[in-house]
Amino acid sequence: MIRSEVIGSIGHVVFDRASSKNAFAYDMYGQFAQVLKDLDQNEEVVVIVVTAEGKDFCAGNDIEVFLSADKGALDMLADPEHSPPARAVRALCTLRKPLLGAVEGRAIGFGATLLLHFDYVVMAEDGVLLYPFVDLGLVPEAGSSLLLARQLGQRKAAELLLASDPIPAPTAFELGLVSQLVAPGSAAAKIMKVAERWSKRPARALVDTKALIRGGDEELQRQIAEEFRLMAASLKEPDTQARLAALLQPAGNR
Repeated sequence: MIRSEVIGSIGHVVFDRASSKNAFAYDMYGQFAQVLKDLDQNEEVVVIVVTAEGKDFCAGNDIEVFLSADKGALDMLADPEHSPPARAVRALCTLRKPLLGAVEGRAIGFGATLLLHFDYVVMAEDGVLLYPFVDLGLVPEAGSSLLLARQLGQRKAAELLLASDPIPAPTAFELGLVSQLVAPGSAAAKIMKVAERWSKRPARALVDTKALIRGGDEELQRQIAEEFRLMAASLKEPDTQARLAALLQPAGNR
């Protein structure tokens, strides 16, 4: 479901669940965290690239995972020692090496919030970002409630997160949520060219500069923990469960 390989000095990660629009099954979070950790520790790797199979980058969390989670699993959601989603978010937050991504189609939920931790994102011109959390009775995750406010200001962040409206690629580019727009179908090829250029730069300088830009961020870690706490609480609500279950129904029955 998560594939990886090293191509020269580029670590390549691929979301490979196209039949489910690359929605994250529960074990994929742990796989993603481990792959990022392994590539970050690989001395041959200078930069890391994430792409996806199929028409969509990532549809977020597999809804059936939310619906089937028991109370114990939800209570441990924020614990990176026991929770795969928390491990994945921690891996993104602590990654030392530059992280680049190529987005085709839709990036929804975690598929959109994880991009806030990337250093360069190429997106197809017909792509869409979506933060659907409030519509589902949930709260944002992966630190997005803080990172969007920092990047865009509180009012714009509130507009994006509270309205839960789709964000077309041109708007995402104008807001600085993605770095570059390209023709549909060419995002992966373009990001590999960018990665090739970056990978020729001094590895130590790339790592040190990324660390300076990010800084020591205890506030972000506290925000992520609070997001997970509120997420776990909201997932126990009957209204949230009903909204999530409705997504699994055929479109004509909703």
